Amino acid sequence: MSVRVSIVIPTAHRRERVMRAVETTLQQDFPASDFEIIVVIDGADEGTALALRDLDAGHRLRVVQLETNRGPSAARNAGWRAASGALIVFLDDDMLCTPGLVRAHLSAHLEVAGEREIAGFGAIYNAPERHRTLAAETFRLGLGAVYLHHRDQPSAAWPENVWSFANTSVSRSVLERVGGFDERFRKREDGELGVRLLNFGVRQQFVPDAVAYQDSEKNVQQLIHDAEVSAECDLLFLQIHCGRIPHDFVTHLRNERPWKRRARGVLSRNLALADLLLGPLCSMGELKAIPAPLRNLALRAVLFRCGLHWYHRFARSRLGEWVT
Repeated sequence: MSVRVSIVIPTAHRRERVMRAVETTLQQDFPASDFEIIVVIDGADEGTALALRDLDAGHRLRVVQLETNRGPSAARNAGWRAASGALIVFLDDDMLCTPGLVRAHLSAHLEVAGEREIAGFGAIYNAPERHRTLAAETFRLGLGAVYLHHRDQPSAAWPENVWSFANTSVSRSVLERVGGFDERFRKREDGELGVRLLNFGVRQQFVPDAVAYQDSEKNVQQLIHDAEVSAECDLLFLQIHCGRIPHDFVTHLRNERPWKRRARGVLSRNLALADLLLGPLCSMGELKAIPAPLRNLALRAVLFRCGLHWYHRFARSRLGEWVT
């Protein structure tokens, strides 16, 4: 089947979530014959493939199965390499798409065709009808703040060091030339590929009408685990791309006052004690019925705790001396 747009959705152990994501993607205001959806199951199936086949999707939906869990980089690579579309749109499995998402991504690329290559960043917002989890709040304060800023100022230049391959489009030919995602990265793979795309001449462009809502329910322990894996990948990033900064947090640490840096170092070397003190406050933030001031305090505790775990992993390396 020859299509114009291929949508790649990696997933692992989240059958119900990816089902919702695919269902909204199938409802696109776009000719059914012009797009396909490729779901890449990263490791153990757990019935996901069977459930997807029960959807009334026809030839629009394809499933790629990886025998072992290899991470999001490998899953995305397997997806776009199996695709037949000239334009690849990457989505996450916890995203709910609006009907005009695919059309908006394609239009953005057609507008600059023959002039330059772009990476189109569709808008990502927290799902409005869902309970605001701590994961949703951390997204709102981090990457989500970038999308909200560009929603209000769509013509503003996209920050060069901000990359996220969730609701993002790029041509297949560009992916082939730069080699796709570096499969050593289980986190920060977006920014690493972004550096190579920039070097290739690809420019970032916000696509405000390509809207997806994120429905994240990670708990505190999952957020901490993500921070630890991110630290290891940030170190790898600095080894590969000397002189580049993986994200603003690294710059913030390097420029913070010495006493704060020393205090962070002491706490990061005593993680068990820090977790013991901060754990109850973090757990309180996961409750649905909690006053806003306490919830904000819990959110700060989660962010601080994740930062300590990131710093602990990062500072153990010689490269970590860069910020310690």
